[in-house]
Amino acid sequence: MRVLDDAPSLRVTVNGPCRLLPGGDRTAATTIQKFRWGLIQPTRDGLQAGRSAWTGRAGRQLQVVPTDDSVIFLNGVRYRGALTILRNNAGSLQVNNDVPLEQYLKGVVSREVDARWPMAALEAQAIVARTFTIRQVQDRAGQAFDVTMRWPQLYGGLQDERPRATQAVERTRGLVVTAGGRLVLTYYHTVCGGRTEDAEAVWPSVKSPALRSVECIYCRRAPHYRWSLAVSSEELAQALAGGGVDVGPLTDLQLGPRNRSGRVTTVTVIGLGGAATVSAVQLRAELGSNRLRSANCTVQPSGNDRWIFEGFGWGHGVGLCQWGASGLAQRRQTAQQILQFYYPGTEITTWPAS
Repeated sequence: MRVLDDAPSLRVTVNGPCRLLPGGDRTAATTIQKFRWGLIQPTRDGLQAGRSAWTGRAGRQLQVVPTDDSVIFLNGVRYRGALTILRNNAGSLQVNNDVPLEQYLKGVVSREVDARWPMAALEAQAIVARTFTIRQVQDRAGQAFDVTMRWPQLYGGLQDERPRATQAVERTRGLVVTAGGRLVLTYYHTVCGGRTEDAEAVWPSVKSPALRSVECIYCRRAPHYRWSLAVSSEELAQALAGGGVDVGPLTDLQLGPRNRSGRVTTVTVIGLGGAATVSAVQLRAELGSNRLRSANCTVQPSGNDRWIFEGFGWGHGVGLCQWGASGLAQRRQTAQQILQFYYPGTEITTWPAS
């Protein structure tokens, strides 16, 4: 997991014995009893950690591996597992956190949902996060890293773990969502706003019977079930121009057809320099998906050259609705029942499949 990019230097503490492996070479490992606020920095032709320095191939990367269950502090933030520190061609540092899957999930569930939610909702989140992570690891085989702190899921490290979220991960250890013996790409989102979305409406190449739109009445108490956003014509035009759609000063905005989930598929923007039709997915990306929270929206002109978007839900709408899962859990539905509602025709199995 990539946790830092382009850092000029690092401070690392391990409150216990650890091994330093320059170049990832176990035969060149150095064992130290404690590594207290050790300064790690790039040199002209390699890496330096404290008084030790390496050049050539050994100076391209350094692994810091606790030999017991000691926690690693990286710039004051606590992490489980080990660190791999890479010196890039620009002379700065990249850091990967090498952490076992089940430990990683403890830092995901507590960031993705409220750890005070019913246990069945936390368990459902743990299962979909586990399934989604395994799919990402499989799809990114051979890459420098699998996930980051924010992509494709939020991760907060050890300091963001919460006891009930940890319990949910432990109670579902190894459980994943499958269909026909294969892992489902278990997308999820904050709140669907009344109906989830077909995956191919967002990502045309993703065609799965398990990722079909379902009606959801269980997220109505979500804080962002309904929302509104005011945007100026100038801001809209600039956002679209940043994505390669330049129509000049904006004069009109027209929503296109809606799909079966009620979400807008396209938006036509008209300006003094011309007109263009973009997908609603692109418009959300350019404006910011945490501002234009859903494509299930309407838009009206307002005074002072502004546009008012009003809509339902937050996120792409595919797969598990997190607030809906909480609502179902409050109705005494189990994690398996919740997942089979949002991913029709699936099974909950143990990975790796026997």
